[in-house]
Amino acid sequence: MQFQSRYPKVLKIFTLLLVAFQLGNVCSCKRKSMTPSYQGFVIGNDDIVRVENSGIPESYRNSVEATGSIISMDATSKKNHYCTGALIAPAEGQILQRVIANAHCFAASADPQNALAPWACNDTRIIFGIKFDDLSKFRIGRCKAGSLRVDSKADIAIFDLAEPLDAGVIPFVISGENKPVGTLAYVVHHPVIDKNMVTPQGMNFKVPSSVLTQENCALQLKEELSRGGDDLFAYDLAHSCDIIAGSSGAPIISQATHEIIGLNWGGIEWGGNGSELKENRAISSGYLKAFVDNNTESYVSLNPPPSEVKNGGSIGAASRDTSETALRNGSSFFNGKGCSMFQSVSK
Repeated sequence: MQFQSRYPKVLKIFTLLLVAFQLGNVCSCKRKSMTPSYQGFVIGNDDIVRVENSGIPESYRNSVEATGSIISMDATSKKNHYCTGALIAPAEGQILQRVIANAHCFAASADPQNALAPWACNDTRIIFGIKFDDLSKFRIGRCKAGSLRVDSKADIAIFDLAEPLDAGVIPFVISGENKPVGTLAYVVHHPVIDKNMVTPQGMNFKVPSSVLTQENCALQLKEELSRGGDDLFAYDLAHSCDIIAGSSGAPIISQATHEIIGLNWGGIEWGGNGSELKENRAISSGYLKAFVDNNTESYVSLNPPPSEVKNGGSIGAASRDTSETALRNGSSFFNGKGCSMFQSVSK
């Protein structure tokens, strides 16, 4: 009889504990909402510095000359679309240098999953080495018709220049090794900042001049990993370098070797619980080099995504678009603790 009288109380306590556990999961989920951005963020103080010819560190000069502002004209709207691109060497046996950037720079809308825009490549030029205080020395390249190739899932694009650039610019080397957290970096990029827009000699439109992000710029641990969750995009890396609109496609460059160690695509904003955390993202150099070499299948086979969402779907960078589209459509990822890890995605 004593046991029977206690049983309802035990059941009530158990029920309350279960409800509290579920509420805890809900609160935990709210702290883990995320929003990707194809523009990226200034994190803390603004460390973006305008490049002027007289102030370029000599060891960085070639990086400035080999990075350019990609400008594509939409013939219908008459608007220019701006991104950043980096010069790399010709394919083996070829003479035309190539440019790497983001796939979303050529998409019909900001999502790289969308079809290429009608103006992609055909109305695309890249202007290298534009410095705010020297508008006479720059180089113009154009996208060779039919050469544009994209990986919309990883948000990478590559195209050949229509004509070779002069020998005064040395193309970037892409590191074949993914660099560790803490690697010091810098970014040369061409964001759209009103005070830095210039009109080079012989042109009738404005161009974003070169800027440099070096202070507080390094590879860092991805936020989802620091939270003990799954790796969202297995072939991405996180970095703390300030970037904004127009920085898409900018190379993340090693301060030590001046090689490309990542290709910026944007950032992720983590919100909830009254605070926000921002981190910027880039494609890792290992996957980037595999794409450039037409070898992604082999690379993924040798370096498979290390984790899967608990409902059975892959979440490697090779399927980033699927993940984000699923989230936009209301699906959720789970961190193995019964908690929806990412609740909302928007651009």
